[in-house]
Amino acid sequence: PAPDQAPSNFGVVGKYVCPPEIFEAIKSSEASKDGELRLIDGLIKLSETQKIWALEIEGERFDTGRPEGLVAASNAFL
Repeated sequence: PAPDQAPSNFGVVGKYVCPPEIFEAIKSSEASKDGELRLIDGLIKLSETQKIWALEIEGERFDTGRPEGLVAASNAFL
């Protein structure tokens, strides 16, 4: 969704520590409309049989997929 329509202000930073069972959970998940198997679907399936933990990280975040975000990240670390 658009940022102003997002159901929360949480995001994913792309780092996961998963048990080996995640691979079977992903394989047994239904592929998306574009034919991809997605990690989130495997995590949802895995959550049916075991706890899934998350960690809230405080700090500044940069969207380096956009030129202005990449510049901001570069400036912050120089």
